[in-house]
Amino acid sequence: MTMVKRKIIISLIILTAAIMGIYTYNSVEKANVQQQMKAIEGAVAQSAIQCCSIEGSYPQDIEYLEKHYGLIIDSEEYIVVYELLASNILPDVTVLKKQ
Repeated sequence: MTMVKRKIIISLIILTAAIMGIYTYNSVEKANVQQQMKAIEGAVAQSAIQCCSIEGSYPQDIEYLEKHYGLIIDSEEYIVVYELLASNILPDVTVLKKQ
């Protein structure tokens, strides 16, 4: 095998490894974001349930949970949609990642 062929093969191996590394990193990053979003949904629901059990109804908005129940949301990274249907029904919570 000539020196040129070896260099080409080595270059292809390095390129393939780099592409696989980038793909793996992106997959792990996406999984971490999904897990973080689930954790935020759970924290909001848990705070709302705690509020309801103490006060007798679910809060009107997420700001109430932040102010009175210590809920902390990274609003620079995530958008939390909190939809209250009725004061005695667990609110629907949707978490979205900002771009």
